[in-house]
Amino acid sequence: MVFDFETANTLPMFESIGTTYELVENPMVSDDNLSLLVGKVVKNVGQSHDDSGVAADLPMTLDFSNGGIIRLKVLAPTRGGLIKIKFEVKGGIIPSSEIYVGIDVINQWDELSVSIKKAPYKYKRIAISFDVGGTA
Repeated sequence: MVFDFETANTLPMFESIGTTYELVENPMVSDDNLSLLVGKVVKNVGQSHDDSGVAADLPMTLDFSNGGIIRLKVLAPTRGGLIKIKFEVKGGIIPSSEIYVGIDVINQWDELSVSIKKAPYKYKRIAISFDVGGTA
């Protein structure tokens, strides 16, 4: 697990990109998400949908040389948008890798899982954009 919002050494230090990001109490504690704290991201007025989100340097290197799975829990107010997860190698010389996952469940926690194909790079940064394509 890279980030969990509950443990000091895995608490993400996200920077906002055209958004407001804050750590808040879980607005819907349920069997689907028992966390007391969650990250909340709200797009700034007038911000382009495709580049709005958060980014963080990772506390460890992500190695997808044998593939992998990324999971995140999302509580979305609208259906039909896409979330873009972008992995970067710090320094920008090696190309980033992007994956997209659709939002199909609204107003309840949904665990999204995406399989990662083998990648020869070790990633140290993640950027997550919400509502790519502009449904909201």
